[in-house]
Amino acid sequence: MSAQPPEPMSVCRITLQKNQVASIAYMGGTFITTSTSQIYLAMAPSSTRAVPVVPHQGDNIAYLAPSQLEVYAYRKSRIVDYTLDDADLETRCPLDNGRHLIPPQDSLGQLDMLPLELLTCIFLTLDLPLLTIFRRVNRRAMCLVDSLHQYQMVLKHCPNVLRAITSIDARYFDCRTLYKTLSTTKCEACDRFGGYLYLITCKRVCYFCFTLNPDYLPVSATRAAKHLGLPRKEIKHLPHILSLPGKYTAFGKLSRNRITLFDRQAVLKSTLKTSTLAIDDSIRQQDLTTRGPRRHMSIISAPCFGSSGLSADWGFYCAGCRESKELEKNLRNKYTANGIVDHIRRYGTVMVVDQQIKHTLTPDNLNLIPPPFSPKH
Repeated sequence: MSAQPPEPMSVCRITLQKNQVASIAYMGGTFITTSTSQIYLAMAPSSTRAVPVVPHQGDNIAYLAPSQLEVYAYRKSRIVDYTLDDADLETRCPLDNGRHLIPPQDSLGQLDMLPLELLTCIFLTLDLPLLTIFRRVNRRAMCLVDSLHQYQMVLKHCPNVLRAITSIDARYFDCRTLYKTLSTTKCEACDRFGGYLYLITCKRVCYFCFTLNPDYLPVSATRAAKHLGLPRKEIKHLPHILSLPGKYTAFGKLSRNRITLFDRQAVLKSTLKTSTLAIDDSIRQQDLTTRGPRRHMSIISAPCFGSSGLSADWGFYCAGCRESKELEKNLRNKYTANGIVDHIRRYGTVMVVDQQIKHTLTPDNLNLIPPPFSPKH
């Protein structure tokens, strides 16, 4: 069944994937025609318009097409949080990868006696700062390090992660652990998509956990010694980083000096003389809000590597939640391509009405509501 739209109205065409059937929630529009390949929606020439496509329950569709993702989601937040992403890493830590094209003529001495497979296993157990130092030995070392698949993936898809790790001297995880963490999607502490890395111990975290969870509140060396009663020589073996000067948090708080920051959980576990409650209280009073710069000094955004080991996905923000402060629909939440589908099914089609973007539930959404986020225990 079809009809022609009235002359004063404009027609919006939405192209779907093969065999997809869609339902459209709309306001102020007139439904014109449907098919398995296209949907036409007549709209008055005003700020009220509909945005496509929620799959029906029987379609068994687990993704949105790229053209649909452009409508439903966006990649980059308009809020600047001043983490390591904003620390001018390209200037502070320039990379020379790909600039040396002359074949290596030097050897690695006795290391060249080992098979490549064994060398690969050894290199993957090295932390990134140490691997970077080894890479500088000569061009043979450079070629071997650059040939590591795990190293190549980091360099290709998120070179700033490599720059950040080297710049803050994050030595407490190896190349294999970094790759494994980047191959996951969920936050270490909850079921949300983790769009960031906590670089002291290489944990994937979401915005809410790195800004509010006490586990990701680093402890300065001075405070660790003062409040926990531990001498510096006893804590220097614990996971820590050396921060970079610069602005941190969405409030742009300036930190002028480099600060040694320890992983809070590692400090707590190493303490035998002070009760956990007393330790928690002494640290909680210092910096528990998003305004505390130390929470941001070891954080950088990161993609998740695909199961094929060749692609990377940085995640999506929902266009329908751009102004929302509700926890489950917060503008800070990020999603995978599949996760954004579940989110839209739960909260409804994205609508633009009077210049406001929001979700609108339809009967089709109600049949496909997934469980909400839940913290891990």
